[in-house]
Amino acid sequence: MGSLLSIFQKKTVPILFLGLENAGKTTLLHKLKYGEFKNDITATENGFNCESIVYDNKEWFIVDIGGNRNNRILYYHYIENAKAIVIVIDSTDRNRINELKSELSAIQQRVSSSDNRRPFLILLANKQDLTDAMSIDELTSQLEINSVLSTRNWIIRPISILNGNGVDEIFQILSTNIIL
Repeated sequence: MGSLLSIFQKKTVPILFLGLENAGKTTLLHKLKYGEFKNDITATENGFNCESIVYDNKEWFIVDIGGNRNNRILYYHYIENAKAIVIVIDSTDRNRINELKSELSAIQQRVSSSDNRRPFLILLANKQDLTDAMSIDELTSQLEINSVLSTRNWIIRPISILNGNGVDEIFQILSTNIIL
């Protein structure tokens, strides 16, 4: 009986994983779901993945949308219901920094135009274990995050999904910053 009651007491928290292709969104989702890196991950570049993960007596319903241009239009159908948006960034992809900045701006505009719903925004600077990764300060500057996201609260964190650095704190950060 106790376990049945706990099912009904869980709160479902919708989360979006966004970012350009090959940033690590699906790898992160599987790392959070299964607790380990899975080498046989099927890419979401042609669509999206959905997973439920229980943490802190909440059920986190995560929608991981593929990062190619054709899929990015899907972002806007999910943003309005999201409690948080997790943007995974490939910290080594200097050639696409302007494309990512444009996407951040578009996401900010869409969130600002929705009905007073302002999902929490966390940017995850992935691949920090690689020598050519941009630092948090460099990413913040290159993406002009302080001006692009000036009207909202946001957090940027360094992570390395493959070695697990920073991954364990993601749900803690989300739990602390999301008001249900």
